[in-house]
Amino acid sequence: GKDAIAAEAVHWLCRTYIRNNQPQQAINRAQDALRSLDKSPFEINLRMDLSDALYETATGKKKAVNLYKQIASNSPRHDLAPQALYNAAFGEMELGNHKESLALVKQFERAYGKHQLKQDAQYVAAESLLQLNRFDEAETAFKNLISENPRHAQRSQWQVRYGAALYIAKKYKPALELLDG
Repeated sequence: GKDAIAAEAVHWLCRTYIRNNQPQQAINRAQDALRSLDKSPFEINLRMDLSDALYETATGKKKAVNLYKQIASNSPRHDLAPQALYNAAFGEMELGNHKESLALVKQFERAYGKHQLKQDAQYVAAESLLQLNRFDEAETAFKNLISENPRHAQRSQWQVRYGAALYIAKKYKPALELLDG
């Protein structure tokens, strides 16, 4: 009915505000819609919009990460649940919570191991391992990511981070071979 149409309209309005670098407007609209609409098929979309908008603000990242976790745990079968769980893992990595990020990646792999975001989640794990000074594990993770995904758009970035892992672990000869090869 009308509520469903209104919810979808607000969803697309929020997406547009986010793309237009107006996250606060998206936050306001999503919060208003979530308060006023009864159970809508777009409720999860609106929660995701709210999370995405919060993530784009200077002080909202942690709250956004927590909302992503709620979406993933409360609605694990929803189409947006894998994205929410990935966003939570990435957000924890960006916030410097690398152990939590790794735990979320493991949860992602168990729940959505064949999802299109699998490689992106594996990158988050590799980067978190590197930041935790678990160099051998990071090296292996980056090496596997590169060898298993030869045509991935992010492959060159992964190679640079693999080279960084080798360098930080004082494996200079392999770092030179990789980065200068």
